[in-house]
Amino acid sequence: MVVQVHLDRAPDLDIDVLIDICTEIVEATRTATQFRALADETMRYRDLAFDAPDLKALWTVLKPVLYDGPNHGDLVADASIAVCQGDAGWDDYLLLHHFDRDQPLDQLA
Repeated sequence: MVVQVHLDRAPDLDIDVLIDICTEIVEATRTATQFRALADETMRYRDLAFDAPDLKALWTVLKPVLYDGPNHGDLVADASIAVCQGDAGWDDYLLLHHFDRDQPLDQLA
């Protein structure tokens, strides 16, 4: 699962705090086997990448913390997409969140 944060959409978002929150979630809940924060060469995007054996369990824990958090939830919601690859990689990905509220979202089975 990847939460891609578009930093230009939320200039007031402290990405380092968000990375710390993700690290704490992974350590506290053990729903992910690995977490990485990756940056593109322009530093306009940060990919918060999670590996998990049970994506639904991870999303159940991650979504309320990232998107409903009192200090950052609105900023993250307005600046990110959340996706996970399907069995065919990006040819059948699921869109779990999109900053454009008109985008149709998928559900994890």
